[in-house]
Amino acid sequence: MSYMVPGRPAVGGCPCGCCPGGPGCCSVERCNLNCPARQHASSPSPQTTATEPHLTLFSSCLLSKWGFNDGNDPDVWLDYCETHGIDYNALDFPLAALVRKHLLPALEQTVTVCDIETSHNPIRVEAIDGKDIIDLWHQSMAATDGLLTPDHVDVPMADVLRLALDEACLAEPPPLSPPLPLA
Repeated sequence: MSYMVPGRPAVGGCPCGCCPGGPGCCSVERCNLNCPARQHASSPSPQTTATEPHLTLFSSCLLSKWGFNDGNDPDVWLDYCETHGIDYNALDFPLAALVRKHLLPALEQTVTVCDIETSHNPIRVEAIDGKDIIDLWHQSMAATDGLLTPDHVDVPMADVLRLALDEACLAEPPPLSPPLPLA
């Protein structure tokens, strides 16, 4: 499961591994229609209200190379920044910090995490309750479903922005530049 916004296109095939063939086995359109993560993400969690913008972090994403939108900035973050006039190109999305501050403390299991310099998911669980699980990183996300509880946490977008600003040592978000005039 990932924190992608339902209906948004992704690069490549099935981005989250929900399909039986694993990541890349099907079209994005099929994944958008059939993926339980996307269907789940489309309804607000009891942790937030329907009107409060939030980011959902799925615990199973910690167990996959392709978790957390394969390491790409989530659309909900990009949309939030555009809506609030924030230049997201000048402000890094704080994925690892969000996971460490909001998701890890909520987990009912004891986990060991590692940060990975990669173009894929940069923060993963190495061990659950002392048992090495690195071999699961390349499995479909369905194969790891239920290993970590709770299933997810919701983080209000205002908290995401605050953490991004803290990580960048900024007091104010960088504003969007006005569009260039057409010649």
